[in-house]
Amino acid sequence: MTAHIGGRRSVCGCACVCVCVCVLVQVYGEDIAILAGDALLSFAFEHIARSTQGVSAERVLRVIMELGRAVGADGLSAGQVVDIKSENQEVSVTGGMASHNREG
Repeated sequence: MTAHIGGRRSVCGCACVCVCVCVLVQVYGEDIAILAGDALLSFAFEHIARSTQGVSAERVLRVIMELGRAVGADGLSAGQVVDIKSENQEVSVTGGMASHNREG
């Protein structure tokens, strides 16, 4: 992502950390994890839009689009579904890698 936004690693990095933490907050219970995940995911997009300076609007929109795709139905969310559906089941290396690749 940093290539698309002109090397603004701190902004994109912060947004990516927010997305990763969405997955990790599950230790606090499902109800809090869902709310915290929603808040962090929203903040990731807001942070990119608000904090990126000195970069064209087209590049910022491209980063927002890429992040949206990465966390959407074909990315992180799809990987999470596979993880949930395969709990307490034996998963092949190929299946596990497919889930990991979707999650980032």
